[in-house]
Amino acid sequence: MNKKLFEDIGKRVKKRRIELGYTQEYLAEKMDVSIQMISGTESGKKALKLENFIKFCEILETTPDYLIKGRDPTSILIEEMEQLTDTQIERINAVIKQCIEMCKEQNEQ
Repeated sequence: MNKKLFEDIGKRVKKRRIELGYTQEYLAEKMDVSIQMISGTESGKKALKLENFIKFCEILETTPDYLIKGRDPTSILIEEMEQLTDTQIERINAVIKQCIEMCKEQNEQ
C-alpha cells in the first residue's frame, strides 16, 4: 500500500474517533493496542494489520469502504439509487415507510 493511502485512512480514523468523542487512550484501550499504535495510524505512519483494521471498523462504527475510500454508507446508497427508475424508487420508499411504522409501533409497546 502506498503512503498516501495510509495517510488518508489515518485521517478518517481520527475524524471518526473525534466524531464519536473518543480519545486516543480510550480507542487504544478498546482495541487492546498501544496509544502509539493509534497515533501512528492516525498520522499515516503505521501500517495496519487486517485484524486491527477490522477492529477500527467495528469500534468506530463505520465501514471498510469509508476508511479506505472515504465513502460513507449513505453516499453509497445514494449512488445505487441514482441508477433506479422512478417506479423502483417509489417501491423502495413504500417499504421504508412500512419499516419506520413498524419500528414506531414496537417503540410504543
